[in-house]
Amino acid sequence: PDVNKYDLSSLKRIECSGAPVPRELIRKTKEKLGIPLMNAYGLSEASGLSTWVPYGDTDEHVEKSVGLPLPHCELAILDPDTGEILPPGKEGEICTKEVFPGSQHMKGYYKQPELTKEVIKDGWLHSGDLGKMDEDGYVYITGRIKEMFTVGGFNVSPPEIENFILAHPKVADVAVVGVPDERLGEVGAAFVKLKKGEEATPEEIIDFCKGRIADIKVPRYVFFVEDFPLTPQGKVQKFKLREEAIRKLSGRSRGLK
Repeated sequence: PDVNKYDLSSLKRIECSGAPVPRELIRKTKEKLGIPLMNAYGLSEASGLSTWVPYGDTDEHVEKSVGLPLPHCELAILDPDTGEILPPGKEGEICTKEVFPGSQHMKGYYKQPELTKEVIKDGWLHSGDLGKMDEDGYVYITGRIKEMFTVGGFNVSPPEIENFILAHPKVADVAVVGVPDERLGEVGAAFVKLKKGEEATPEEIIDFCKGRIADIKVPRYVFFVEDFPLTPQGKVQKFKLREEAIRKLSGRSRGLK
């Protein structure tokens, strides 16, 4: 809100990484500041960056992808169950392999050899991130394996729902988690932070989604929050949101607020 108070003429571009960047934020940054907000992707275990969107790339790639693999690593999408490399367009786990020894991967987790073996298998470092790669080699993050939830037997990835809800004119930020449901196994719960001065009801957010995204992706519950629990790196701690949602829903079933 205070951006107009400052001289930002020397600012040429912004690089983001650490978590998927909402498309709406990328578009708003370009509209407000007149500069591109570029996506990049990587892990601490993989020496920082593994992909980036080249400067001057198309709006489509800037808004939707995390770019192309960098020269020091090989990147592939692997089937989480079989470990096989998947073809372009198929969703799986984002994994990287070193081009030469020491080019990217960590040696291992300190004094945790078993955990190291779980993460690095047959030379591939398993990120735990879901994604896909297109025919041109651009990588797209679709979610986290551990954050995905299952509605009536169908896998649902939170970032797709979050990106959609962010298009609502009253919404500043959102995080979606899966919560237990007796009939469907799990359903979505959206934690929504509204823009300053805005008011909305859970029904308004749910109705915004109905008929525009698949029924299994429409959140069953909506909770409004002032802020999100964050890690020191600024990532939303979704496990805490899930615990909070379960607590709130348990209270409802007992007639509590």
